[in-house]
Amino acid sequence: MDIGPIARRYAHALLLYAVENAAEDQVYEQVEKLTAALQQVPGLRAALESLGISKSEKVKLLCNAVGQERTCPVLVNFFHMVLDNKRQHLMMFILNSFMFAYRKQKRIRCCRLITAVPMSDEKLKELEQTILHYYRGRRIEFDATVNPDIIGGCILELGYIRVDASVAGGLKNIKKNMVEKNKRIV
Repeated sequence: MDIGPIARRYAHALLLYAVENAAEDQVYEQVEKLTAALQQVPGLRAALESLGISKSEKVKLLCNAVGQERTCPVLVNFFHMVLDNKRQHLMMFILNSFMFAYRKQKRIRCCRLITAVPMSDEKLKELEQTILHYYRGRRIEFDATVNPDIIGGCILELGYIRVDASVAGGLKNIKKNMVEKNKRIV
């Protein structure tokens, strides 16, 4: 069974339902939190797919995973629909598809910056403004993370574009080129 089309249909239905109820921004924010919780807590996914847990308990688990005092009623109704149709095993795919569709509709670009050391807020704002200059009419979701394994420099991911200006990436390219040259000599 190809789960892609099924997840996209459910995600599209959630987006239409949220837009219809003027709650798409709130649903998106809560879906982001729920997706993070499902990735970080493997027991939550197992409980969601468990046959021994009632539907109402699963809805409570999902609402608690959102992490807010009140989960959007649109999202709660969606949880009920997914559980009624026994599609809980597709929840991560559906939520990721929803976020993709929401970003596409709202013209939001995801930007991720990975650096070896933390950057100052001033430099991050400057970089964000530079990116916004090239993507007029779009919003940017900017995520800056620190990974000392890249040794120095940075890696910038913007949509489908990835620019690796890290020391570790440069060393990897040098090693690859040397191996290729040595194979030709032998």
